[in-house]
Amino acid sequence: MSTPRALNTIAQGPFATEITTSLNPIPGHSTCGASKITGATSGTAKKATLVAVQMAGYVESEIASIFDFVLRDILSKLRQKKSVVSISWGRQLLDPKRPTPDWAAVQMQIRHLIENDVVVVCAAGNGAVVTPHNPVARPYIDTAPAVFSPTLPIIVVGACDNSGTKADFSQGGLLTVTVLAPGVDVQCADLAMGLTTMSGTSFCECHS
Repeated sequence: MSTPRALNTIAQGPFATEITTSLNPIPGHSTCGASKITGATSGTAKKATLVAVQMAGYVESEIASIFDFVLRDILSKLRQKKSVVSISWGRQLLDPKRPTPDWAAVQMQIRHLIENDVVVVCAAGNGAVVTPHNPVARPYIDTAPAVFSPTLPIIVVGACDNSGTKADFSQGGLLTVTVLAPGVDVQCADLAMGLTTMSGTSFCECHS
């Protein structure tokens, strides 16, 4: 298992570690998300310090180690009650009601963050409609960590358009989504040092 790396960025222009892989399949996804937090033009918290953590793998043990790494970093800097963990990805679970022991370890690490007064915000997921990458519509939340919200006080963010209407792709409903935020054609930074528009709960989660 690799050691997580913390990377400071002001999220103005291309994200420092933007790599298009199976973990980050959409070009510019990380750059857009980061710029929605602290970007000089489109950021909602322009004066905040964004600490990005690079995740080398997408297995449960790697994810658990990421949250442990983040908590230790926050505690070492005495930033309890001042920090927010923003999670713009989601991992689909085969049986959301019965997470594996490895996912239980992820839940435990998230619980430790919350117990230390760290706010945890995550995306609801984009699987509610059929797309080339999503052959079956999944209206209910089935991705971790959002699926853990019934047992953990996680803020789960769904997408809406600028009129406040829920986006058709946004998963979850009144009982599983904490709040809706703009996630349709949101303006954000692109890889060419300019601005673009993207849609998805990843970006409304950052926006919130």
